[in-house]
Amino acid sequence: MKKFLFIGLVLAVLFSGCIIPPDPKPIEKEIPFKSLERDSMSGIKEKSFVVVNTQEEWEDLYKKIHPESSVIQEINFEKNTVIAVFMGEKPYSLYRLEVEKVTKFKSGSGFGYTKVYVNEIETIPGPGIGYPAVMVQPYEIIVIEKTSPSVKVIRTQIKEYDDPLGEIPFTLIEKGEKSNIKEKTHKVFNDGAAFWKFYYNEIHGLSIPVCSVEEHCINSAPFPAPDFEKETVIAVFMGEYSQEYSLRIDKVVGSKTKVTVYATETFKPLSDDIGMPVYATQPYEIISIPKTKLPVEVVRSTIIELPLEEPVDFTLIEKAERSGVFNSRFDVVNNQEEWELLYKEIHSTEPLDDMPGLLEVDFEKYTAVAVFLGERPDSSYEMEIVKVGSTGNEIIVYAVELYKNSSVGTSVEGKVQPYEIILIPKTFSPVNVVWIVTGPGHDTPLCTCTIDPEGNEIACGCSIGYAEDPSYSSGTQNDAEYNSKADTSL
Repeated sequence: MKKFLFIGLVLAVLFSGCIIPPDPKPIEKEIPFKSLERDSMSGIKEKSFVVVNTQEEWEDLYKKIHPESSVIQEINFEKNTVIAVFMGEKPYSLYRLEVEKVTKFKSGSGFGYTKVYVNEIETIPGPGIGYPAVMVQPYEIIVIEKTSPSVKVIRTQIKEYDDPLGEIPFTLIEKGEKSNIKEKTHKVFNDGAAFWKFYYNEIHGLSIPVCSVEEHCINSAPFPAPDFEKETVIAVFMGEYSQEYSLRIDKVVGSKTKVTVYATETFKPLSDDIGMPVYATQPYEIISIPKTKLPVEVVRSTIIELPLEEPVDFTLIEKAERSGVFNSRFDVVNNQEEWELLYKEIHSTEPLDDMPGLLEVDFEKYTAVAVFLGERPDSSYEMEIVKVGSTGNEIIVYAVELYKNSSVGTSVEGKVQPYEIILIPKTFSPVNVVWIVTGPGHDTPLCTCTIDPEGNEIACGCSIGYAEDPSYSSGTQNDAEYNSKADTSL
């Protein structure tokens, strides 16, 4: 018994030192091919393919496709192989078949074969566009360098949209506010391995792979896995902002040349509760659409959701980009004497002869509110009062600071002091102004700040990268700093 145990131990030691080398990695290399013919009428009603390596086989196939033709294209079968791929019979002329590429594949164990990648394309007509109901059998015949009969055809179903404004159905796969993608971008995936690697490692920042093979990735996913033979996946990222921001994909539109994803980026200012914490978010959505290989673009729009106060009607009576008020502030005027003093200050930098006449205001019915942005480097900077509301205890005026990139539009050189004056129904309630600040070259709001009449900051919530900076919100920040901060945060 001890002898057998000893022999067993020796064998275990000997075999434990024997290392079996792993199979080498598979190799796939694209090879050239020439299309002999591509058409919609083959007469072959089954989905199939044929590999031809002799003249006799070629003549038989050609007569099946062209029974009335007596001319057969000559092929040198000593050097070439012909492959014919058939889509099968379809009920409309909206289908076609195209060979995309051909590769030589060799597995790690040494087994090799030729792979033919084929796109089976269905055109979706737009509303009111008719197509004849004609039975078709799309096909393509190609010729490649001589190869063995071992051939595999990889088919991909693709939908194209004939209507330039044809809406494409999409499925929301995942929506989140936390990701590892901090820039405004989008990604398109037609391959499962690439998507799962990006999903786990890039979006969720996992340094240790959750899965080593695609099947394990699918089983680990928190949502039903996309079918990449039939679907394309699009991930849209908003960038890094505070929790005031969100992203929503509204619709997807297709044409013959591209797919357009329309997304809305919503900015909802924080409440006036100064104690509310600000934290970073990176909103994103992942969707799937029917399989496509068209380029994808994303068109973004911005919505500013202001708090729900009772709306107050207002009338704009004056708007200009230059004034004698150089700091960010606002003035509430309820009588003629205050109005005359303010009007003189606004126009104090103008020659006396050019000063406009005093606007008449009925202060028995109206209150005037003048909002000043403060001095800016040039006319790329603008402002606009977008809403006035009442909480019952106070009047809130919402003003947006806009930046119009001078490389896109036309800007006037020289410093500006943009302002607007509005009239609201007569009130003696306290008035506050909430500034919504947008970044250089962008419509996306970066900060929302409540200020008092002297321009002092009461409360401020900013996107990530814009710390609560009084010099920025009061309009005294250096322009170089302004651009630098905006570039890094967006």
